[in-house]
Amino acid sequence: MDKRELLTPLIFVGLAVAFAVVSALVYLSRGNPGLVRRKLRLGAALLTLTAAANGCGGTSMCYDVAMSNEFSLTDIGADGAVHLSLPDSNRVAGTIYQRQGDRFSFRLEDEKDAEVQRADIVAQDGAFDESSEEFSLAVRQDLAPGTYRLTFYTAAQGDQATVGPNYSSYELKVTHGK
Repeated sequence: MDKRELLTPLIFVGLAVAFAVVSALVYLSRGNPGLVRRKLRLGAALLTLTAAANGCGGTSMCYDVAMSNEFSLTDIGADGAVHLSLPDSNRVAGTIYQRQGDRFSFRLEDEKDAEVQRADIVAQDGAFDESSEEFSLAVRQDLAPGTYRLTFYTAAQGDQATVGPNYSSYELKVTHGK
């Protein structure tokens, strides 16, 4: 155990006791300005010490930034892919959580990264006006059986190249029913 790890709890306990004593003196003296000043300094020292002791290694923030525009699909199989059996079912349903913005689109690419389909996403209720929005999109009926990559964008279909990296990608496996 290093010296700092030993001293930090002792200093904290000492400051806490001093803060409690000064707080009692402030109460008994009915708000003596000099004691109030000392109480504030001790409280600031306690806050600084606890923040430093509970810090996260010198980073500027200790929390994860909440994701925005998180796409989550409803029918994902055990293998992590979305399965469609054409022509019986060509719809993919999902939800956008922590929605920011009102323009969303998707792109479907085959195994050779060639674009097969691109379209805007429309909210299930007709407007992107809630924090979480359900959506449903139609995949082309004439897709050949195989594996595709379904990628979501936070821009209209014509602006996908300008928004930079995509937010979410899913594997889409297409089969043909009998």
